[in-house]
Amino acid sequence: MNNVQVILGGSFDPFHLGHLQMLRESIDQLSPKYLRVLPCFQQALKSHTAIKSKHRMAMLKLIVKQVNTEQKDKPKQCNVLLDDFEISQNQINYSIKTLTQFSNTFDESLVFLMGEDSILNIQKWKQWEQLLDVCHIAIVKRKVKRKVKQTNKTDKQDLFDCLPQTWQPKWVDLSVFKQSIKNQKAGLICQIEMDYVDISSSFIKTNLNDSQALLPAVIFDYINEHQLYK
Repeated sequence: MNNVQVILGGSFDPFHLGHLQMLRESIDQLSPKYLRVLPCFQQALKSHTAIKSKHRMAMLKLIVKQVNTEQKDKPKQCNVLLDDFEISQNQINYSIKTLTQFSNTFDESLVFLMGEDSILNIQKWKQWEQLLDVCHIAIVKRKVKRKVKQTNKTDKQDLFDCLPQTWQPKWVDLSVFKQSIKNQKAGLICQIEMDYVDISSSFIKTNLNDSQALLPAVIFDYINEHQLYK
């Protein structure tokens, strides 16, 4: 097992099966010692969350318990943690601030998970140029069959081309990434893949009755019990 912490951040409003798949795939592909689920109070580039922080934290506690139970039967057990560092501050908190704090606090290398959409907008992030000074980045690529206009590029090449030019030399294959992060605390980028899941938090919030199949059972039950997103 790597001496590594993976950071899965987001608003999780609500936490859905796409998030759960990302969590599981990052554990399977990166073999971290810890995975830290990090809900934010409010994302800087998005509107406010639909429900109170206490409900998002309560739902995430249910998920963390579920995944840790799954991990008990695995030879390389990852300890999944729920971190209230950002959500408890009751204000927008930028990733660079959080990751700098974590880098100064924890001994493990940090791997920050990012989706494709986040990478496309990375240059809108506050002090984005400094992120690789304090962590590694794993971009989660959803495998999907799609039409590419007269190009021989692979999905991986397309994603590479979306990176800021200053980040492109930091890109390495997953096998190299896993080996390097054992001894290097920050500075690398890789891609991990997961099967395509067509899930939108916005759809769930406005079509809850049609969304049971998109949510972990414990989340769906909690939402109904507390009459959320009504």
